Amino acid sequence: MIAVKGVLMQNDGNSERPIAYESRQLNDVESRYSIYEQKLLAIIRLDFIVQLPITQNGNQWILIAIDYTTDWPLARVAQNAIHEVVTKFLNDDIVLNFGCPTEIITDRGNNFTINISNSYFKLIGIKYILISAYHSWSSGVIERFNHLFDSMIAKYVADNTINKWDQYVDRALFVCRIR
Repeated sequence: MIAVKGVLMQNDGNSERPIAYESRQLNDVESRYSIYEQKLLAIIRLDFIVQLPITQNGNQWILIAIDYTTDWPLARVAQNAIHEVVTKFLNDDIVLNFGCPTEIITDRGNNFTINISNSYFKLIGIKYILISAYHSWSSGVIERFNHLFDSMIAKYVADNTINKWDQYVDRALFVCRIR
């Protein structure tokens, strides 16, 4: 007998308590599929949006992270597309806020394959997966999001404010999330 269960917990300040519970036995077909725990930002796709016009703040790149399970996007503007930006983004925006992911999926860009980034991944126990760039099966989700996000930024930026695109990243990210 194989069963599946789920519990929705709520934090009331001092402790967590269950507010909803569902359980049922799987049928024969369902029991043949693999079952694994999925959590928010456990598997992350990472990519840089290619060089944009340099802003007044010196930013030229956007680092994008997308959750594999929910397609929830995160973004950070950067002056350079270097491994230090990747490491700082992962540490400050993902690990410290959501916990350590189990896997990171990236293309074979130098900013992802450099030894320092790999050392950081090993240090905190992240499995690092390299994929072929622009291959629709492996990187299609993040490439489509990059195109969408780039067009959202372009809609916010008029011709006379093209060097201020970094001020609209949070708004564009919000629109992409609720779309």
